[in-house]
Amino acid sequence: NDLLELEAFLRQRQVEETTADSQLLSAISSNKELSILQVGKDKLESMLKAVSDARECLDSPKVRQMLLIQASERYADRLASSLQQRIDTREKATRKAEEALERLHMLQAEKAGALPRYKQIMAETQALKLRLAKSISTIFDGRDVNIMGEI
Repeated sequence: NDLLELEAFLRQRQVEETTADSQLLSAISSNKELSILQVGKDKLESMLKAVSDARECLDSPKVRQMLLIQASERYADRLASSLQQRIDTREKATRKAEEALERLHMLQAEKAGALPRYKQIMAETQALKLRLAKSISTIFDGRDVNIMGEI
């Protein structure tokens, strides 16, 4: 509140400084007590900027959150539980990723082990296909038999 009042006061002084007529300025500068209160335009702008920067700093979300933490134990507890929930979620996701990676390695090893067996079964099936074609050929008096389809 004090910063807002000070900022409003400085803005009013800035407006007065820009719109003041020359007679008023000469009257103020002739009086020693009032001339001490007279501040230059640059000095007034720098003070206004300093007050605005301080107010903006205090109005930032981080400062507000720190003030809420300081003022309310329930807010701090909610924030702590929210943080704990995020940590638990991260740990769960990490654990799931490790399990998936482990499963991937296991499946790759299983695939590598199954490949030779697959090739062996394919060769046996091809041989059985040829034997079947020859057997059917003998039934049909030696005619060529072509069994269609891929293995």
